[in-house]
Amino acid sequence: MANKKDPNESMIGFKDFIQKPQQKVKSSDRSLPQNFDLLTLLEREEKRLSLIKELIEDKAHMIEKYSQSEKIIQEEKIKSQALKHKVFQRIGIKNSEFMQNLTHMMEEFFS
Repeated sequence: MANKKDPNESMIGFKDFIQKPQQKVKSSDRSLPQNFDLLTLLEREEKRLSLIKELIEDKAHMIEKYSQSEKIIQEEKIKSQALKHKVFQRIGIKNSEFMQNLTHMMEEFFS
């Protein structure tokens, strides 16, 4: 038959904790340095967040006033056209490495 266990046996480690009378925690028992550390942490975090907010506001204003997106788009279009030109030049040469690799890839894929 199965061993019947005493239900109080699982509570062995907690008996002292349960049997002790509960003590009220007084506010003077709390350590003041921890409270001040928490305040200091919150003040520093608030300062950090306000600096980030100012930075974002400043950068957003600069981006609106002096946008560089059009210039970047134009530069990327020029680079893209140059790469297309290079590819088309290499495609034009029948026995180039590029054409051989492309032919091999197409034959593998479609055969």
